[in-house]
This record gives sequence, structure tokens and C-alpha cells, in this order.
Amino acid sequence: MSRIVGVVVALVLAPSACATGPTIRADFAPADVVVVAFAPQFDHALTAVVHGATGAGAEVVMLLGSGYSREEAEAWLARRALHATLLEAGVDSPWVRDYGPFVRDDGTWVDARYVGGRPGDDALPAWLAARYHVTVESIDAEIDGGVVISDGDGTCAATRAVLPAALGCRRVLVVPPIAGEETGHVDLIAQFIAPGVVAVADDQAEALRVFREAGMTVVALPRRYVNFTRVGARLLVPDYATEDPGVAWAALRRALPGVRLVPVAADVLAAQGGSVHCITLTLCLALGACNE
Repeated sequence: MSRIVGVVVALVLAPSACATGPTIRADFAPADVVVVAFAPQFDHALTAVVHGATGAGAEVVMLLGSGYSREEAEAWLARRALHATLLEAGVDSPWVRDYGPFVRDDGTWVDARYVGGRPGDDALPAWLAARYHVTVESIDAEIDGGVVISDGDGTCAATRAVLPAALGCRRVLVVPPIAGEETGHVDLIAQFIAPGVVAVADDQAEALRVFREAGMTVVALPRRYVNFTRVGARLLVPDYATEDPGVAWAALRRALPGVRLVPVAADVLAAQGGSVHCITLTLCLALGACNE
């Protein structure tokens, strides 16, 4: 199943309306759960993600859609000697980053309306919050997860200038979406990797300018390697059969000493318009421990 088109266009650096209080957590913040959807068509990628996440000490929660049985997923895990908590969530697609909740630093989840036209996906944040007894704030806004990234301290970057106030973004750095790319997602262009430090696609000149003028330390990467996922002391990095990852890995190792890079086969993901970050959602259920 391919991803959908996102309608987002913005080209300048813009401040958000004044926001105070909680803000969405940074992707590099500690996490104790990694959510994925069972998608055997992404066999190699999913294997590497589950192995890398559990190796980092996180619990993997694997969502089952209506097209797959628990027995099928259990057999898939057993053949690969992997472990995950299986939840029959009725999701429609594997792109959990798109439709999963935004996680704020006060422990509240923010549930926006998902624009993908997939009701099972749209229902996931509230369903998962009820299961884990998490407070969820539903908002009347259409925005999916790949549209915004956060440094965890109130600065967000997005491909749209106006974001819902519930996200708590006190400053929004607006970058243009990739020309011709159907989702318009910023996580294909940039990702915060530490406070004040952001990895940015080296072929996106306007994005590079925006982050540098905002005072950020920029780590330039080949674009296809930007859509990674941080899980504790591991970084799950897209990997491609016909490309040399040397430049990307060298830059990431310089920027993140002590973090283990884990290659995740991403050719099949890329063919459907996504990559590693798109099929993963990091959560912190033991918020006090994660914030230590």
C-alpha cells in the first residue's frame, strides 16, 4: 500500500502563535516502546527495526491490521527469533508515524484527524491510549506525524507555517517540501538529533538555510538517509542495496559519538514513498523514567 498525498506548502521561516506549557517530545528523547505495524511485505526492514529496538532495551508493540492474523505474526516473529507484543488494532496501513499520536512532554498524547481516509489508522491513537491508560487530547485539525519535527524544547520544524496550539510549538521553522514528493513531510528533509543539532538533506538548499539562520548546528546528509529513528543508544538508519552509505554514516558517527548505527533495508519502503521513520513510532509510557 503506497502512501497518500499531503497538501502542505510553505517556504519561509515563521514564528508560531505564542505557545506556553507542554510541547511535543523530541524524537531523540528516550523511549521505552517502539510501535510498528505487522507488514510482511517489508520483511527485511521490519526484521532490522524489531531487532534494533529490542537490542536498545525498548519493547516493540506490533499492530495487527484486519488482513493479518495473530498466528501469522507469531510465526513470522518465531522464524526470526524476534519478540514483540502483538495488538489486534485493526489498522489499515504500516505508516504508523503518519497516524500515531503526537507525544507531549507532560505525558499527554495529541490525536489529530488523519487525512489518509483510512478509519482504522485514524482510530489508533485513541484506541492505544485507552489500552495504556494515557490521557489523550483530540483536536479538530488534520495533520499527520511526518509534517512536524521537534527539538523537545519548543522549537518545531514543519512544511506548514501554522500548527495546532496543542502541540506546544513556540517557534516554527518552516521549510519547503521536497519538489515532486507526494507526502510533503518534513521528516524526509530534516530530523533533530540533539538539542540545537539537526540533520538536514544536503540537496535541500532552502532547508539548510532556514536551520542555519535559526542558529542550529546542521549535519548535512544525503537525503535518503535522513529518515532514521533513534531508540536509546541506537540509530536505525535507512540502507540501500545499490548505494554506499559511507558519507552518511561518517557524518552521523561524528555527530552522535557513542550511538550505534543499525542499517535497515529501505529499498522496498522507498518504493512506496516512505522509509524507516515512517514505519516507526517511539513512545515513552514510563514518562518519569524517560525524562530522567
